[in-house]
Amino acid sequence: MLLAASEGFGGVRIVSGAPNITEIVGELGAGGQLVGVGDFCPEPLPKVAGVRMRWEEMLRLRPTRLLLMDSQTEDSGLTLCRALHLPVLILSFRSLSDIPANTRSIANFLDLRLTGEAVASAFERRLGALPRVTPARVLYVLWWNPLRAAGRGSFIGEGLARLGLRTPVEGDGFPQISIEQVAAWEPDILLYPDDAGPPPKIFIAMGRWRLFSVPGDLWNRPSLAFPRALEGLAHELEK
Repeated sequence: MLLAASEGFGGVRIVSGAPNITEIVGELGAGGQLVGVGDFCPEPLPKVAGVRMRWEEMLRLRPTRLLLMDSQTEDSGLTLCRALHLPVLILSFRSLSDIPANTRSIANFLDLRLTGEAVASAFERRLGALPRVTPARVLYVLWWNPLRAAGRGSFIGEGLARLGLRTPVEGDGFPQISIEQVAAWEPDILLYPDDAGPPPKIFIAMGRWRLFSVPGDLWNRPSLAFPRALEGLAHELEK
């Protein structure tokens, strides 16, 4: 990216703790500065972070910038980073607005402010251009066992609302629900990620809703690619 090239990197060595953070770093044009990533990132780089950061493995990579999810932090590791004067940015992704906000934060942290503003603004424009579809009650099932669904205040629930769709699940996370609740809600559409596997037979037998399998890599993490997931769903629903 030309903006990133003009801003420069110096001797920056980046460790990213999660796939959506890694994606943002790449969109900022700084993917070549990554030296370590999280376990679920596809990049062929050393994997040093799962649910928690593996601090000793990470430090062997001699990073100069560390980007972590809030769930990966612990006092002992952060104390060590402070002692080593290693800059750490801790990120939380809960809502749709966190995606462009964190893109700008990461860009500022990497001294790529202009590039970050361009990338974040493009994301916001794409969200603003989403089409409205025929209103419907939609349940997004994250996992079958235990049965978990996207709440209205989660980034998925907010994304569905952008299309004119509504989820019956309250809250801002992915609460565990029951089949009885699903039946009582009577959703028109049931979405599930392809990596969750096929629906249990009871969901098919009840036959009260349209079932759609969607790409889990686009839907299950709050990333810059999420508008593409919503655009794809809108296209499918309006066929």
